[in-house]
Amino acid sequence: MFAKRKVQTFSAVIEYCFSGMRFKVRLNDEGCCIGMNLFGVKTMDNDPNQPTLMEYSNDAKKLAHQMLYQRDV
Repeated sequence: MFAKRKVQTFSAVIEYCFSGMRFKVRLNDEGCCIGMNLFGVKTMDNDPNQPTLMEYSNDAKKLAHQMLYQRDV
């Protein structure tokens, strides 16, 4: 039927915030970095033709940086 999967937890640190939804994550035990997108969160790309969307995008990136940067996850 279904194969049982071993449940694993990893210790990781957010190394870089690309935007409010994309991050670079360093896995401490594995010795590697991965890119991570938050599912269900969408931020717009910076578009100089739409300054209000650019403002929202910058606010989302700033909040993500304040809340997650260099934090253990």
